[in-house]
Amino acid sequence: MGWMNNWQYAHKIPTDPWRGAMTLPRLLSLSQEDHHLILQSWALPALEKIKHPLFTLHQDLPPEGFSQRFTTGQLSCAEIDLKIMLHDAKGMRLSLKDDLGEKVVIGYDRAAAQLFIDRRQAGIHDFSPVFAKKHISDISPQGTDEIHLRIFYDQAAVEVFFNGGKRVMTDQVFPRKPYNELRIEPIGGSSEVSLKVSHMRSIWKQQPAY
Repeated sequence: MGWMNNWQYAHKIPTDPWRGAMTLPRLLSLSQEDHHLILQSWALPALEKIKHPLFTLHQDLPPEGFSQRFTTGQLSCAEIDLKIMLHDAKGMRLSLKDDLGEKVVIGYDRAAAQLFIDRRQAGIHDFSPVFAKKHISDISPQGTDEIHLRIFYDQAAVEVFFNGGKRVMTDQVFPRKPYNELRIEPIGGSSEVSLKVSHMRSIWKQQPAY
């Protein structure tokens, strides 16, 4: 478990009274990749107990992509489990959007062998010149025709687990309105997608049933 913030702007983020938050508790393990050991990180299995399924999809992804809208609050604490077979696509993008057009984009660039989170249009960012950035993580280019993204979004935090936790990225976002649309787009070419979206029940208070 880690602290989700950045000392460059920790005291300036638009939240009150708290400053930052903790990540999900994680399981750590060692695995081998390209003849060396890597540290894998995965969300605890206990999270399965607070999941409520909202939406599932399994289909070929059209070139123009796919969008699904949700009622207000359903995505405010959610797990997005995405498996995608890229075929001849050059990558993919998954966006969470609100009614103001603000969005955070999570994606994979096949040619660059990079996972990324782009929060340049994700919401409030004028409190620091270093906040609105596209963050990238280099990954092994081998065995990435099929990718698995397990994404957790909770109000102001995005946690992304790539291919069983071989890479993990965490970012803060501050949308002015709740994200209520999920969009998946291939980057050129064809792909096949399997998607599961679940609402995550709060462990602190009773949530409305969907």
